[in-house]
Amino acid sequence: MISELLNSLAKKYPFVKTYTFHGLFKNYVPGGLNLARLINLFYMYISLPFVLLYLQPNEILVRTSPPGFQCWTVFLAKVINCRVGCWLMDYHPEIEARMLDRFSCLHNLSTGLRFVDHFLMRKMHFIIAIDHSMNDLLKFRFKSVPIILHPTWIEKKTSKYIMEYPYKTAISRKGEVRIIYAGNLGSLHPLETFEKLIRVLKNKAKVVIYTVGLSSEGLERFKRTTTNLGVESIHVKKIKDFSGLGRFIHENFLNFGLITLQDWAGGLVSPSKYNGYISFGLPLLYIGPVGTNSFEICSKYKAGLALPNSASTTSLNRAARTLADREWALAASKNTAKARAYFERHNADSLAHNLCLNFNWRLVHKKN
Repeated sequence: MISELLNSLAKKYPFVKTYTFHGLFKNYVPGGLNLARLINLFYMYISLPFVLLYLQPNEILVRTSPPGFQCWTVFLAKVINCRVGCWLMDYHPEIEARMLDRFSCLHNLSTGLRFVDHFLMRKMHFIIAIDHSMNDLLKFRFKSVPIILHPTWIEKKTSKYIMEYPYKTAISRKGEVRIIYAGNLGSLHPLETFEKLIRVLKNKAKVVIYTVGLSSEGLERFKRTTTNLGVESIHVKKIKDFSGLGRFIHENFLNFGLITLQDWAGGLVSPSKYNGYISFGLPLLYIGPVGTNSFEICSKYKAGLALPNSASTTSLNRAARTLADREWALAASKNTAKARAYFERHNADSLAHNLCLNFNWRLVHKKN
C-alpha cells in the first residue's frame, strides 16, 4: 500500500517530494521473532536518527512496524521540528502492555510502556485508525489528536486478478462445508471457539478445513485442533500470489474464510485478510470482538457470520445451522460485492487526500 500511496501523492500533489525508509528485508516472513524481523527492527531504530538528519523532512508518515517505531520516530522528529502522522496498523506497545498485565509482578513494566505511549502519541499531528474499534479507542485516549478512520485496501497490482475469478455462483456440494484459513495464525488468533463450533457443525455437514501460509507454530496449533476434531484437514504451504489465492478458492469450491481475534486485541489489531476473502466472493467466518472490519462485513453487509469468543452453546448451534444452509451461504457470497465496494472507496487516492488536508500542504508547501 505504501508504493500506491506514493504514486497517488506524486500524481495529485507533485509539489510534495517523498522518500521512503524501510528495513533491509522487504519480503514477508511469518512469525514475530524470526531473524529477518529482528534485524530489520535494530537496523531501523539505529538508522532513523541519521536518516532524519540527512533528509531534514517537513513531515513524516510512520507506520507501527517494527513495534513501537512510531514512538521513536515522533521523539526524534520533535528535535528537528518535524510533524508526524501515524498510520496505526498494530497498536504497539499497548499490545505488549496488555500481555504484561496478565502477570502481577510485571505491572510496573506495563505501566511504563503506557506512560511512554501516552506521552509520545499525544505529540502526533494525526493518527490513522484502520477500523471502528481502533478509532474509538484512539479518540478516547488522545482527545486532542485528530483521528482519521481509513481501512486498508487491496492494491491495484493485485486487484486485476479479481476479474479472473468473478463472484462464484456455485459452492461445494450439498451437505459439505469447506473453510479456509489463509495467514500466519499468531498468538492473537485463538482457535478454541472455532473448535467448539466445528464439533457442532460436523454433525450437520461434512467439514473440510484448508490452511495456507501458516507459520510453523501456527501449523502445529491447527494440526492439534483438527486432530481433536477428527475432520479432514488440508494444508498448503504457500500460494505464490493473489491470483493463486483466487484460483485456489474457486477450484476447491470453498465456502468460508476464517478470521479469529482475541477479545483483548480489539482496537489494537484488525486482521486484513478479509480483503483477500471478499475479493473472490468468499464470505467470512469471523470469531472475535465487535468493531473490526471483519465484524462490519458480517453485521452490516451480511457477507459472513460473526461470533464472539464467548459464544454460548445456543449461539454455536444456531451458527452451525446457518453455515450448513447452502442458500444462506450463496446469499452471503453475493453480499461480498457490497462489502468490497465500500472498501474499494478507501484506497491510496482517498488516503492521499486525507494527508493533504491534515498536513495542510496547499497552504504550507505551495513552492516546495
